Amino acid sequence: MKNNIVILISLLLTVISVMSCTQHQNNFGNDSIRSEQKRKEELDSKIRLMVRDDNYYWGEGMADIVEGRYSEARPLARDRAMNDLSARIRSQVTSEIKRTISSKATYQDQLYSETEQRIIEERSIIYTDEVLSDIDFVRFYDDFPRDNVITCIVRISRSRYQEEVEERLNDNKNMISAYIHNGDQEFQAKNLMNALHHWTQAKDIMQNIFGNLPITQDITGDGREEELNSYLNERITETLSNIRIELADDDQISYDAQGNIGIRPVILAHYESRDGRKYSVASLPLRINETQGQVRLPSEMMTRSHGQLELNISNIDTGFVNTVLRAEIDTDRIDRINLF
Repeated sequence: MKNNIVILISLLLTVISVMSCTQHQNNFGNDSIRSEQKRKEELDSKIRLMVRDDNYYWGEGMADIVEGRYSEARPLARDRAMNDLSARIRSQVTSEIKRTISSKATYQDQLYSETEQRIIEERSIIYTDEVLSDIDFVRFYDDFPRDNVITCIVRISRSRYQEEVEERLNDNKNMISAYIHNGDQEFQAKNLMNALHHWTQAKDIMQNIFGNLPITQDITGDGREEELNSYLNERITETLSNIRIELADDDQISYDAQGNIGIRPVILAHYESRDGRKYSVASLPLRINETQGQVRLPSEMMTRSHGQLELNISNIDTGFVNTVLRAEIDTDRIDRINLF
């Protein structure tokens, strides 16, 4: 009987031991699950708190971890996070471009053509790519928000965005306004070629930076906002169309049988204002074309300080009874005038 008791006690102890071990394993498994769940909850709270920081723009992306291949999942998660951030930034850039080019009074109601919308989108992509070219924060979180998933968080500071986008847009717009203003001042000082240089420079910046979008600003300081493209087109077109080129002496110039002339003709270039006043145009590039006859002339000519130009004519073809020359502005030698 004693032996039976020993056997029963031994069996009982074995059963108790197995049950205790199983219970311990279950407790360990439950603790592990609870610990992992707690980690995910804390991480979720941390990330949600982090992305609510208004000092930054955030992007978030996730990717499945297939068969434990983390090295393949990480780049995919990062790309998705960058795309998410890019979409957020591009939306801000689009609004900022519209705010920069529009009238303050009509910004909210401004309507754009299909072409203008396309240009705005193109410019938004360019600025966004520049902003995102150097991300200073990239974090990966494995098995989050669930197992076999990796999450990537990226960010850029709003101060950097403001520097790269808002300040650059405003600086470029102010630069355009400064060139236009300088051109207007040169025009008032009767320095027409300097005025044209500043105006065409403004146009060049507008095209390169804003793609000829309709930029509105008070350029004359009279409180009225004007569309700068139209303003520049009008100033340059009016200036060039009101330049007159005339002979200093209306008498015809004679030449001998050898094609030599005794007095070289002088032409004068002047600007005629709306009120009929005239003033000379210095440094105006000219070209002379034969409409009848044939002569030899320098390939490039330019008026001097008082708008005069002496024509260095030689080798007149005496086979023609008359030789007729036409003087006109050589627009090919005015920088960026082709933009108009």
